[in-house]
Amino acid sequence: MLSDKYLKEISDFLKEDRKRKSIEIVYCIARPKWKNIFKIGRTTFLIKRNNYIEALRHRLKSLNNTSLRTSEFFEIRHAWISYNKTTSEKATHEHFKMFRESKNREFFLINSQKITKFLRKAPEKDLKIICSPLKKIKI
Repeated sequence: MLSDKYLKEISDFLKEDRKRKSIEIVYCIARPKWKNIFKIGRTTFLIKRNNYIEALRHRLKSLNNTSLRTSEFFEIRHAWISYNKTTSEKATHEHFKMFRESKNREFFLINSQKITKFLRKAPEKDLKIICSPLKKIKI
């Protein structure tokens, strides 16, 4: 779970940055038993209100209520606010295209370390990490 200090830091970052509009929240989710299979998607729900936790909660709830549902629910493993096309969902899909399970699906056979490496290479001004294996959030 994220500390109050870190949540305040993200909130302050968003308040200071009102001139720049968030493009989207990009997330990588998986089911608990999936070791190296991720769904990489995005949401723009509630971004105008800078309510990223609620946006992720809303998206996870809708995914967990779809035909993809089994006895396990999805968990967020990585999530970030993308301010630039280089860190968008589309750019992330393009970067990991060789690991794509199917051309018309958002599932990738990839390990978490490659996603972390991709995020570390991105300029700080292009994204704000919300959730990673080291900074988990409770949804």
